[in-house]
Amino acid sequence: MDYAKGKVKKYSREYTRTLKDGEKKKYKTEQVQITIPKQQNIFNDDEEVVILHDSDKNKLESQDDVAVALSFHNHILKEETKKLNEDIKIKDSIIDNLNKKIDYLNKEIENLNSEKIEDEDVVDEIPSDAEFLELQKSYISLLEKNDLLQSELENAKIGEIYQKGLANKFRNFILYKSD
Repeated sequence: MDYAKGKVKKYSREYTRTLKDGEKKKYKTEQVQITIPKQQNIFNDDEEVVILHDSDKNKLESQDDVAVALSFHNHILKEETKKLNEDIKIKDSIIDNLNKKIDYLNKEIENLNSEKIEDEDVVDEIPSDAEFLELQKSYISLLEKNDLLQSELENAKIGEIYQKGLANKFRNFILYKSD
């Protein structure tokens, strides 16, 4: 871990402004500047850094402890993400199968509606009203399963985003715990 030692200087300024209604209002600004010797300057412009008080450096956990904790948490998150991705693949395949069944049933319904009855043998192949109602019930059931699986898929994706958010909070907690 690279670090540099510097000195803190605080600048403050107090000034008074007259508002449009004639009221005078006081403002105070404060600026903190950290001066690092040129030989120790290891930073780039607009880079985010962590600044610790010199007396707190003993409280800071060793870099190895933080690395092990982050590595362990990263491993757990990877396993959970892998499991969620497998669940998503399984549910996607189920949804695809249900969509294929729905398409098949729709084609059967179209075929039944478009066929012309030319002789009495064909009349025996046309489903009865009860069979047609059963086909409709199975079609509706497949649509409901499709909707349920779509919502489970969406919940799984939201869960993955939530887990990533928790990982970032955990990482930030470990990195900024020294405060």
